[in-house]
Amino acid sequence: GDSAVVPNLARLVRTNTSISLTLFDGETTEAAAVRMYRASRAIEAHILLGPGTSAPAQLLGALSNVDNFPMISHGAVSVQSEFTPEYQFFARTVFSNTVVTRAFPSLLLAFGWRACSVLYLNDPYISLSVSDFIKEA
Repeated sequence: GDSAVVPNLARLVRTNTSISLTLFDGETTEAAAVRMYRASRAIEAHILLGPGTSAPAQLLGALSNVDNFPMISHGAVSVQSEFTPEYQFFARTVFSNTVVTRAFPSLLLAFGWRACSVLYLNDPYISLSVSDFIKEA
């Protein structure tokens, strides 16, 4: 992770706030995210905000369900972390890849664009999005 993130965010915390905020640098790995989750539980936090990517959010969403511990992610976009019985304590603030991807064909057609290139990494989340796009196109 970016070691500058946590100190920069810490400067934003007001000292007279009624919310106690503890910042953890969860980096981008599942192992680091689990360490952050465990540390959050150890300090008896009431909710976990983050992580910002789908893979750790899926893992932590499942853990939060087991612990009945609410969690909100600002960046997890995988359809696999939808509100289901496995993720009933998980919420996110962005649309899933599927919702956004299904809108792309209509957008392209509205502009009269008939050819499209898709740049993506070979990972399961993006592959699912490409598959959704092909179904809708």
